[in-house]
Amino acid sequence: MSGIASWISTYPVDVIKSRLQADGVGGVNQYSGIMDCVRQSLKKEGWRVFTRGLTSTLLRAFPVNATTFATVTLFLMYMREGQECSIEDSEQQPVPLQPQTQPSSM
Repeated sequence: MSGIASWISTYPVDVIKSRLQADGVGGVNQYSGIMDCVRQSLKKEGWRVFTRGLTSTLLRAFPVNATTFATVTLFLMYMREGQECSIEDSEQQPVPLQPQTQPSSM
C-alpha cells in the first residue's frame, strides 16, 4: 500500500521531470522551466496528462515492493545465519573504540 501511495503522490512530478529531461533532445527547447512545462502540458493535454500511465505503474507497485521486501528479508536471514546474537550479548561485550586519525592536508 505504501508503494501505491508513494506513486500517487509523486507521479505528476515524475511526468514533469521526464518531460524536462527529454526537452531539447532534437536541439530545440520546448520549455523554459518547470512552471512553463506545467502550463504548456495543462493547456495542450489537460489535467489527465499527469495521470497518463499511472494505472500500469500502480499495478506493478505491489509485486515490485513485495519482491524487494522478500529479497531484503532473505538476504538478511542469509547474512545472519550462524550468528546467534541477542541484545543481552551485545550489552555484555562492549566494542572497544579505536582512535580515528584524519589524514593531514599539509
